[in-house]
Amino acid sequence: MYPAYTPAKELLAAARMGSFFPTGRAIPKDNPEIVAIIRELAESGTPIFGWGLGHQLMAVAAGGPLSSCRWGTGAAISRCAMNIPDA
Repeated sequence: MYPAYTPAKELLAAARMGSFFPTGRAIPKDNPEIVAIIRELAESGTPIFGWGLGHQLMAVAAGGPLSSCRWGTGAAISRCAMNIPDA
């Protein structure tokens, strides 16, 4: 486990099998330093994985657009997507 702003060169020098970027509370476009680190890792050919915020950061690093879900986040999305009635 490394701090969020660890330079890509340091991560690559550690000779890991890949990098995992977890979820968290942030806005991807407001984190250009982390986006640059992810972009450098991706360009090196190192496998990268993301969940939640990590996945969004990877999308921004790849040049993809992001938009807000009109239903909200978390359980609200599951309830809408699964069409579960309120209890």
